[in-house]
Amino acid sequence: MVIGIRPTVDCVFKNLFGSDKNKDLLLCLLNAIQKASKEDIIVSIELLNPFNLQNYKPSKLSILDIKAKNEKGEYFLLEMQIEMYASYPQRILYYWAKNYSSQLMKGDNYKNLKKTTIISISEKTIGEIEEDEEYY
Repeated sequence: MVIGIRPTVDCVFKNLFGSDKNKDLLLCLLNAIQKASKEDIIVSIELLNPFNLQNYKPSKLSILDIKAKNEKGEYFLLEMQIEMYASYPQRILYYWAKNYSSQLMKGDNYKNLKKTTIISISEKTIGEIEEDEEYY
């Protein structure tokens, strides 16, 4: 029976993959992507607060669809995008940079940075990005 709920709709995507009760679905999705990109399989995943908090009042607040961390401390940022717009590649790069850079505090060593992967699932092509080995 088809119920007509599209998993690409933001609130459905977040409920399917971004809730503790469905964490096994997120783990399956991430491992399918990991396998396709020849990355290590993920054993466990912890869901994190999807808000990228502002460092000071005038800075930009951003909210990811899903933010998670695996057993190695590596981060996974997931975004579902139905409509595409010209600045979307910059937006996902900003999300990645904000999360990657927020791992260190004053005096921390750069070698402590953990891998941060952003996964953007979209119904439409992302602007000028051509299909190659860097993007799936």
